[in-house]
Amino acid sequence: MNDYLGEVKTNFEVAPGVYYLEVSFSALPFIQAGQFAMLEVPREDCILRRPLGICHATANTITFVYQVKGEGTVSLTWLEEGDNIRVTLPLGNGFPMMNAENVAIVGGGLGVVPLYITAEAQSESNVRIYNGFASE
Repeated sequence: MNDYLGEVKTNFEVAPGVYYLEVSFSALPFIQAGQFAMLEVPREDCILRRPLGICHATANTITFVYQVKGEGTVSLTWLEEGDNIRVTLPLGNGFPMMNAENVAIVGGGLGVVPLYITAEAQSESNVRIYNGFASE
């Protein structure tokens, strides 16, 4: 677990109250499926970072999908391309992975965000994803 300074590449609304945030870094450690990060909120009065699941990761970028729930996540929506943000990662133990011919991944709501990187990690398997949502 370390603190990294990243640069916002993109941050836009993909559904009402749901945002896609891509942050680039000079280098990153290996990110395991199911791990998360703590993002610094761009406000002086919000001292606590916000935990976000990692949707996708490469050697230099991490993608987050987050839902606006309070003042902290509202502040994250203000981030624009080129802004800097401090991120603590990787956090958590991640999901246990199995080498299996067939894999079923089940999730719901915004809990499906870390399942994308989980499906990617199962590239040698026949992956079926089952997600549930409250509405379209």
